[in-house]
Amino acid sequence: MLENIGALLTYLIAVKDDKTGHIEVKGINSLQCLLKDFPRHIEALKKETGEAKSEDILEIYCILGTNQQIEVFIRQIRKIQYQVFNHILSDSDFDYKAYILHKLVEKKQKYNLFAQAAWLITYHTFCLEHLYSLQQFRLIGQDGKLEVYCLGMGLEYEDSRLLWMQSAAEIWIEREAPRISGRQVIINSFWLGDLKGRRIIGALPQNDGDGYFLLVEGGKKIRLNVGSTAYMNEQIGYKDINLFSINDINIILSNPVYSFGLLFQPYEIFEDWQSTVYKGLHRVTV
Repeated sequence: MLENIGALLTYLIAVKDDKTGHIEVKGINSLQCLLKDFPRHIEALKKETGEAKSEDILEIYCILGTNQQIEVFIRQIRKIQYQVFNHILSDSDFDYKAYILHKLVEKKQKYNLFAQAAWLITYHTFCLEHLYSLQQFRLIGQDGKLEVYCLGMGLEYEDSRLLWMQSAAEIWIEREAPRISGRQVIINSFWLGDLKGRRIIGALPQNDGDGYFLLVEGGKKIRLNVGSTAYMNEQIGYKDINLFSINDINIILSNPVYSFGLLFQPYEIFEDWQSTVYKGLHRVTV
């Protein structure tokens, strides 16, 4: 389903320290691993909580995407939850755990993020040691395009618990600074993972603003004056060093004016086609 392309599923576990009031938040997301591996990672994160009391632990699922994507997912999760409840109410012998496990395995065989996520959350809601009541809230990004839909696994409906859930999600959002890059929701840890093992070559002044940036091996550019959201997978270019970089040359070569001798107005479908054709031509000519 095209509407769930680029969306991000994140599972968060928050542990509250009664003495200090601090909240520690850890998580796993669909950029790090496949959804079929989520149960194993969730179990590992739970073990890391140690001897924390159950009332000091919160579990939250967050779907990050555009407003339209979030609406699609909300309809999906409600449909599945109602479906399971209706089966339980209409048949006293209905084995809901076996039914949910079957659906979970079935959805693993077909990539549909929203359907897989919905059945994974349903499995967590019904099949573990507690029957959870889902507590939901929504957070809107500053640009108004990115939305975070959160489902908390709470045992009771209390304002303080819901506020605690929201605080835990906001801690993760502040740390990861989710944003839409192209069609994909991207977070800091995903971008920064690309820098592991790369050497810092030097620090250079920015020509397009105040401050400096680090030049990292591979032509990566890290701005130093905009805080934790500095790294946007930028490549060094002509404006930075007054020399043509490999990235500049690739941009020129992939321009249809140079590749085909024709100038097209930017259009999403054409750009996808152009990129595919250019890569094919490049493989043939090389």
